[in-house]
Amino acid sequence: MKRLKLLAGVAVLVTAGAARADVEDTPLDPLDPIRVVSPLTIVQGDGIKVGDGTAVYPQVGLETGYASNTFYQADNPQGAGILRLLVSAGLGSLSKARLGADSGDVVFDANGYAAYDRYLSSNNDVTDQSGLGLGFNGNVVVHPKGNVSFEASDKFDRILRPTNYESNVNATRDINIATLRLDVHPSNSRLGGSLAYTNAVDVFENQDQLPDRMLHTLAGRLSFRLLPLTDVYIAASGSYNTGLGNTKKVDSFPVVVTAGISTALTVKTSVAAEAGYTQGFYSSGPDYATVTGGAYFEYRYSEVSAFRLRYAYVHADSINANFYRDHVIQGWLEHKVDRFGLFLTPEIRFREYAGFAAVMGSSANRDDVIAAAALGVRYQLRNWVTAAVQYRVVSDSTNFKLMTGTATVDPSYVTHEVFAGVRLAL
Repeated sequence: MKRLKLLAGVAVLVTAGAARADVEDTPLDPLDPIRVVSPLTIVQGDGIKVGDGTAVYPQVGLETGYASNTFYQADNPQGAGILRLLVSAGLGSLSKARLGADSGDVVFDANGYAAYDRYLSSNNDVTDQSGLGLGFNGNVVVHPKGNVSFEASDKFDRILRPTNYESNVNATRDINIATLRLDVHPSNSRLGGSLAYTNAVDVFENQDQLPDRMLHTLAGRLSFRLLPLTDVYIAASGSYNTGLGNTKKVDSFPVVVTAGISTALTVKTSVAAEAGYTQGFYSSGPDYATVTGGAYFEYRYSEVSAFRLRYAYVHADSINANFYRDHVIQGWLEHKVDRFGLFLTPEIRFREYAGFAAVMGSSANRDDVIAAAALGVRYQLRNWVTAAVQYRVVSDSTNFKLMTGTATVDPSYVTHEVFAGVRLAL
């Protein structure tokens, strides 16, 4: 989906992705509110039963709202109204309410969606950003409650993004992530482990200057239950990241090794922490060899409400540079009372790029402060009808300036968005 999930002259066109930092995030970060859809706008009903253990889950939604900065510009932002129609359908196992305690030997789901965004403006460059977002998410788990389970999943999204300068050109992006995972968790042993392979393909449809990528990752984890509610673990992963086609993307072979612990301090409070080492092994240009780690805190103050806080120090492959490094601080508040729900997701990232693709005199280094927050309210009118309102703000402040001939371009921006809509799910 163009807005949430997930910016004239030839010199500026080259920087279409480089100037906008939030497009940079690796598609493997599930906790990034810059790109993730609000959980309050997602609703799923019990489904329509079509066979033993199988149901169809249709959904339709209509949203309207306003975005203050269509092209993510520092000066003279172009605002626009947006009308969105969402249609989705899924086929999968019965809901937990219908299955009860027996989840069966195979649990599966397959969901597809189409979301059409219509920009409402008298500016033709703005209305040209209208388009169709598409997606698919499939998942199957064999023996989910057995000592050994196997999971296969695939997720595809076609994300339409405006450029970061006024133009009728967009940066439509196709991202596909496929994962195979084997879990070993014997009920009579404190030891457990997993082995997973992930393949991510990241392609820009209309921007030859933006690097298309393929990322392969093999990850393993070994855990030990030290106490009834305390696990310690070691984890390791190795990746091979490379460009696709004729793109000029530097190959890399990142390695990450960490050790961590997760435990419950009380019935309502959980904490986790990990630390380790990571190295990028880039074939040319800047590289990193440093510590990595993070911490997580969760307080569940009711059965359906919780507050979470996360800090992470991470390095990731970049479409704008060799890699970027983030200090990430994220909060998550989800509060539910009967049919009413509220969520708040503040975040700040202190980001540094290394090996930035310099353009016409611009620096190969870049530092950004990216702050984002989303506030949403949901009300469940019926079991199958939900209304929601959401406000979102993103600010990217950077010391980086693009030199394009005689002009200097500031890629900093601030954007505000507010949306209201209704979702119906059977």
